[in-house]
Amino acid sequence: LAAIAIPSYADYVKKGRRADARSLLQSAAIAQEKVRLSSPTYASATTALVGACPGSGNCDSEQGHYRLSIGSSPTGSAYTLTATAISSSPQAADTGCTAITYAVSGSGITYGPSNACWGK
Repeated sequence: LAAIAIPSYADYVKKGRRADARSLLQSAAIAQEKVRLSSPTYASATTALVGACPGSGNCDSEQGHYRLSIGSSPTGSAYTLTATAISSSPQAADTGCTAITYAVSGSGITYGPSNACWGK
């Protein structure tokens, strides 16, 4: 019984911790929109995302499982945010969801790498 229950519980916990990444990405997306209100382009550095990053320096999620990065060359209509599992976090073993993305473009919002990472 333990051979089935322990891996199932570990998967359940990993899925629950993904909410830490989703929260970070959603806060960063709101901060990007605030930047865009007063700038011709979205922010290219996480330090410009006031209120999205709980601490100073690296932009880590509240529970410390993910680190935020902004894709290269955001424009006035597009950007990509990525929450990557920190190597010292148990989430680094969350196969398929170690890097969760939120991308905005002229055609809409894309959630990646899969719906499962977003709890859908």
